Amino acid sequence: MERGKERGVEGGERGVESGVERGVEGGERGVEGGERGRRREEWRERVGHVVLRYVTDVVHERLVAVVQCSASTGQAFVQLLTEVFQHFKLDGSMCIGNATDGASNMQGQCKGFSALLATQSPTHVHVWCYAHVLNLVLADTTQIVIESGSLFGLLNDTAVFIRESYQRMNLWEKESQDKRHRRIAPIGATRWWAKNDALKKVYGSFGKPQDSLYVDVLFTLMSIQEQKTAKSNIRTKARGYKEGLLRYETILMAQIFLRIFEQTSPLSQYLQTEGMDILSAHRMVMSTQEALKKIARDFHAVKDAADSFVK
Repeated sequence: MERGKERGVEGGERGVESGVERGVEGGERGVEGGERGRRREEWRERVGHVVLRYVTDVVHERLVAVVQCSASTGQAFVQLLTEVFQHFKLDGSMCIGNATDGASNMQGQCKGFSALLATQSPTHVHVWCYAHVLNLVLADTTQIVIESGSLFGLLNDTAVFIRESYQRMNLWEKESQDKRHRRIAPIGATRWWAKNDALKKVYGSFGKPQDSLYVDVLFTLMSIQEQKTAKSNIRTKARGYKEGLLRYETILMAQIFLRIFEQTSPLSQYLQTEGMDILSAHRMVMSTQEALKKIARDFHAVKDAADSFVK
């Protein structure tokens, strides 16, 4: 009996030790996996793509390298590009042009990317990426006043809040009546069209809310708020997002930007079109400017659209 008890105790101790070891090992593997995931995310944030365009009998465009960027200065980018040229045995002096936006690290007269690249190739020609510049201007416009920043911050936070939980996404699937089964998405910082896309999904087109997901979003947030099993902070967040979306100020600001994007988005998309016609692009720029001037003082139409949306 005593030996049986001892063996039982020893076996139990070994079982406990084994269980603890497996738990620790599993925890370590989880930590290691999380660390690897974090490193992958950090690497993605610093990655750069080198695309070359060259001409034979036709125009070619090739992705030649995906590299990790150590810095965002003009000098660092030129050094990175030079290393890629050397790896592929390409002559940097044969580079005849580049297209960049208006950032200081690109446009600086002394240490900008274009200026430094021009020292290696005297015939080098710089071309402004006007589609990028236009979208940077629009992105800055959405942050000029607190009300517009609050609108897009609310849309992004609401999308992240719903999508970060399988349970909340199941509620979205249950409450959504959209025939195309669309989902709201976070506003990506590097996707130029993201704010227009997010705004149109939730509020529809200017003065035409029939195709919006506004009601679906509200019902989903109400369901989350009324969930008795959900944590109090989750229910509080759902209530806060719902009340933010219901404010007349939010709806009015949404209609203002829907009207602006109605004019600027077609131009932005055309400026990114392959084989773009320069004369057509110039005509679109001029017509967009005229359209924006006309709607600048027509606030009554915006208010009518907001009132119609509320009804």
